[in-house]
Amino acid sequence: MIYCFIGFGNHAKNRILPVLRDLKVVDIYVFSETYKNNSEGLLLLNSRKELKDLTILHNDVRFIVTRPAGFRLEILEYLSSLNCSIFLEKPLSNIEEFDELKTITKASKAKFIAGYMYKYSSQYEVFNNFIESNSGRNSLQVNFEIPNYSRNTYRNLNTDTNNLVYDISCYASPLLLDLKIPIENLEFNFSKKNNRQCIQIFSKNQELINVKFTFCLGGKYKNVLTSKFSDNFVRIEPFFWGRRDKPKIESSDSISYEHDSYFPGFETMLSLKKAKHEKEHQYFINLLQLENRLFKHLIQNIGVEKVEFI
Repeated sequence: MIYCFIGFGNHAKNRILPVLRDLKVVDIYVFSETYKNNSEGLLLLNSRKELKDLTILHNDVRFIVTRPAGFRLEILEYLSSLNCSIFLEKPLSNIEEFDELKTITKASKAKFIAGYMYKYSSQYEVFNNFIESNSGRNSLQVNFEIPNYSRNTYRNLNTDTNNLVYDISCYASPLLLDLKIPIENLEFNFSKKNNRQCIQIFSKNQELINVKFTFCLGGKYKNVLTSKFSDNFVRIEPFFWGRRDKPKIESSDSISYEHDSYFPGFETMLSLKKAKHEKEHQYFINLLQLENRLFKHLIQNIGVEKVEFI
């Protein structure tokens, strides 16, 4: 496997690169207009021709696109014509680019994979096991708090895609897709209390499961998922987590959800067998459509001025 970063900011450097090192990946490339000093000793690519040559020379090339949404459509269109796999960081798109990205992915020679690392972790398996073993009316509650971000980032551009709502609320998308909850059945609420600004996404009167997501800006970083069925429950903190530190898992039946070994999401996602990428590509297309509809409904229900609250 050959890996190549498209863009190389702090997230790529501090979160993803160490995972590739742990996976004993030898050849790691970077294609970036701003990354120059190369203190990490990576292999630098300077032209699109070099990107294409890389996919011709190697059978399994995996591009990790870490540029923010709104700054990557042109390079994604080019990569989609190559024999490769593309790991795309969340959020997958913004509303303005959705139609173009939908066209690119459906006609793509490359396979797109959504970079939701927590979906590939032990805690997601625990959650799925709980839902499957407790068939009936479940409740799901997610609380996500994050400190105020400095405006001295790409968020200075002040677009819908560059704010907390897109950057954090999109974590709900895989859960909504996997639980088959229609976007039209969701309601939205914006509140501001004690210097904390929050958006809630919740469903009502679902046949099998009701969900409630709360995303707050201004608190101490944490995220917790709790699912209940009758007297049974499972609580996972943190749930949206792809790194090696094992989350705390509590349940009414702890034996059923114990794991002999913990597998973190980043390692599992990035080392997926190439044969599985076709299935992941179709999942990406479905998730892209859901994510776009989720944010359209969010803006329609609470107003664009509140969606842009950072």
